[in-house]
Amino acid sequence: MLGKTTPQSFIDLGCGNGLLVYILNSEQHPGKGVDIRKRHVWDILSNANLEEAVVTPDDLSLVQGYDWLLGNHSDELTPWIPVMASRCSYNTRYWVLPCCFFDFYNKFERSQSTTGQYRDYLNFVCSVGKICGFEVHEDVMRIPSTKRVCYVGMSKNYPEENHQLKQQGIETYVKSRCNNANLKTLSFVPRPKMEKVQNCTKMDRNIQRNIVDTVVNKLLSVTNIKEIKNLGKCWNKGGILPLSNAVELLDTESRVQLKKECCGLQTLLRNYHQIFEVKGGNVELRDWSCKQIKKKKKNKNLSNAGSAIKTKQCWFFNNHPDGCPRTDVNCTFLHGNK
Repeated sequence: MLGKTTPQSFIDLGCGNGLLVYILNSEQHPGKGVDIRKRHVWDILSNANLEEAVVTPDDLSLVQGYDWLLGNHSDELTPWIPVMASRCSYNTRYWVLPCCFFDFYNKFERSQSTTGQYRDYLNFVCSVGKICGFEVHEDVMRIPSTKRVCYVGMSKNYPEENHQLKQQGIETYVKSRCNNANLKTLSFVPRPKMEKVQNCTKMDRNIQRNIVDTVVNKLLSVTNIKEIKNLGKCWNKGGILPLSNAVELLDTESRVQLKKECCGLQTLLRNYHQIFEVKGGNVELRDWSCKQIKKKKKNKNLSNAGSAIKTKQCWFFNNHPDGCPRTDVNCTFLHGNK
């Protein structure tokens, strides 16, 4: 690479599972990967030099002395990679694969409405490299991902004697991004070591039950009768409710708890997949009578005793006024205590 026959040293900032570090170390490139949180897979990659540490842009002690700074889906560090490379030395290079949309001190805000958010962010990351004085090259990785565009800064577009002067211009640019975002302080905040689960699964169970019951009662207040011929009975499918209206039905405590979760009520209702169907900003009861029953092919090597065992109770059988729209045999869930 770059006419060099000796291995290139590197540090991977926000290395995640450490696979890239493992590959580079296996190819005799000296270097290491750092991340704020150790992954379980690190114990398997015994030959990889992986370290649990907090990386901040102003502390260069961790990153100095390497040929390359790597940012593989490095989240909040992404725009900082070219800046840190420039701060390290005139000869330090960088490679970055942008993913999540972060600016220097906050979430990235779009500047172009004529392009998609991803391309707008790529243009921003590319421009940071150019402002830092790099000849920036764009490439596309051959990886199974929708975000495969990467940027490489291998050489500078200014003479080495102007390096200190360039640093002043970089600092001015970084501060201008903060001013444009109306931020009061220049404070980089790394992600927490233990990221909080915000998918409603950790919410208080009583609050969850209260929300589910409230939405169900509202849906069933609408009469929408279906005839279930194979059972010889009628079944109330209920109405359709906009999620915005569903939120208004909830008490204050439930709303406060939902605001702490990602996508709030929509996420919680989708967690209760057996009961609800959420689509197009609306929620309704899931109609299992319309679902096709998939017949599994019999495996000659298995006896009938090898059939799937139902372990989860059928919510409709236990709670819906008209019971379950499927027979005991055809329902995916358990009817009664069997």
